[in-house]
Amino acid sequence: MGIFERVDPMLGGRVIGESRKAIWSTVNYAPFVFQHSLANHPLFEAERLLELAVRALERGERIRSWFRIEGDEEFEGAPSRDKLARAIKGVEDGKVWFKLSAVEKLDPAYDHLLKKVIGEIEELSGLPIRHEMKFSQMTAFVASPNMVTPYHIDHDTNFLFQIRGMKEVRLFDPENRSVLSIDEIERFYGGNSLAATYREEISNLGTLFHLTPGLAVHHPPLAPHLVKAGSEVSVGVAMFFTTARDLYRGKSVSGKLLFAPYGSAPRRAGRLPAAGRAEVLGIRQAREI
Repeated sequence: MGIFERVDPMLGGRVIGESRKAIWSTVNYAPFVFQHSLANHPLFEAERLLELAVRALERGERIRSWFRIEGDEEFEGAPSRDKLARAIKGVEDGKVWFKLSAVEKLDPAYDHLLKKVIGEIEELSGLPIRHEMKFSQMTAFVASPNMVTPYHIDHDTNFLFQIRGMKEVRLFDPENRSVLSIDEIERFYGGNSLAATYREEISNLGTLFHLTPGLAVHHPPLAPHLVKAGSEVSVGVAMFFTTARDLYRGKSVSGKLLFAPYGSAPRRAGRLPAAGRAEVLGIRQAREI
């Protein structure tokens, strides 16, 4: 079980394992790996997650889920319940990628766990997260062997927990303008979730993390990343939150888009001046809340 004993988070044990205090001072600054007690936890068995979504549909609830099954031509046009059934059947030996968002709204156990983890992150980082937090969520990912999640960025402060199988995560510096340009950030906040574009020449600029059950990695806001599952089924869980600073960053960028003069030339790629970084991105300033 690694350097600390696996505990059941539902019974009051800690989820996040002991680690160097210094790494938690870099929340929102830089990615880092830490240990957790959720490895192979029954709450996150692939079949349980998929069946959780099925039961929600049977209750008439709307669920936020995304599926991809490679080589299944009939899959895209199938009803949601049929998609779930095919995903359950094909995850072990197929080409299935399944994402279930807002898991905490489908069962109180997940809501309890999310709140517990955020409380532990607040304690370790020293940040007043719950005071400033405007939104939090848990998203589960189930992937067949060797499935790849496209290169993208996210708005939130994110912590990705590996539950089952192996996963490779390559994370990039969100403030390196040769990696993530201002134009890409503007397109992202303009509604294009895949605005960040991967190029081979930036591959060596990222940091590669090998996640196995019991390891997690922190994603700073807007950090571009690529994710690839290993040679067996991979189950991961993202727990993330948005603060007032994050919302201000999004509104600042959106406002600049909304009020930019018609026909004006886009800004050149390159590092923003200090004042621009504070106004538009607000990443480094997040620790001042």
